[in-house]
Amino acid sequence: MCLAEGASLGPCECGSMGVGGGGPADAGGAPLAGDAGDGHADAGLDDDAGQPGPDGGLTLASCPAPLPAPWTRGPLRRVVDVPAVEIRGASLNPFPNSGMTGLFLTRDDEYLAVEFTTPPSVSDWNARAPSKLFEWDEAQVGGAASLGRIFVTISRCPGDFRIAPGGQSAPANDPTFARGCTSFRPRLPFPAGPTSNIPYVIDGAPADDATCRLAPGHRYFLNFVRADRTDGVIGLPEAEASCANPDQTSCGVQLRIH
Repeated sequence: MCLAEGASLGPCECGSMGVGGGGPADAGGAPLAGDAGDGHADAGLDDDAGQPGPDGGLTLASCPAPLPAPWTRGPLRRVVDVPAVEIRGASLNPFPNSGMTGLFLTRDDEYLAVEFTTPPSVSDWNARAPSKLFEWDEAQVGGAASLGRIFVTISRCPGDFRIAPGGQSAPANDPTFARGCTSFRPRLPFPAGPTSNIPYVIDGAPADDATCRLAPGHRYFLNFVRADRTDGVIGLPEAEASCANPDQTSCGVQLRIH
């Protein structure tokens, strides 16, 4: 495991994640690498992503590797820090149902990993967010991203842009790794494709092909990148990121969370 400062390794702990006797793996069998080397130290984050719970204990150290250079992680860290569109100086606080619309803007080579924490009380969360939806649309200020080149995920890991296989539930130790927690999932008419929302529920079970399931009292990340997901990969920024206005290199979307 990579240590918190990202500069060295700790002792080997074979089998500690409880998946097949080794480290956690995605449905394709690839081991999850440490979240290091993206220029952002995660040691300052409260690692409640590693809390014992229904997910079996996924930690930042066992998260997938971030996108390779020259992709970089942008500065936004928490959903409640996302600037609101309606009132200058305001934000999406209180989360999740502030009634505000927030603004995600990125450079061509930048992605966001924006932290949020679900309340410990399911009844409190249901009262605050009865419709359970992350949704986004073209930005009205700062330049609009091409909506066909937007990929959004909800994950226990920052910068997690893995492509989950369709038609299966997430593994117990990686409970958001399913199509339901991405903006690329089954829709009508079929086949799967990019969507402009992620619906969710609060119950702690692993997500599945259509539903993003989040556990109460846990931290998650809303990951946002301007990349085309339809080809199955995220390539280099110059081949992926694009704005609706071709002379802009920084653009984004408006986000609302219910």
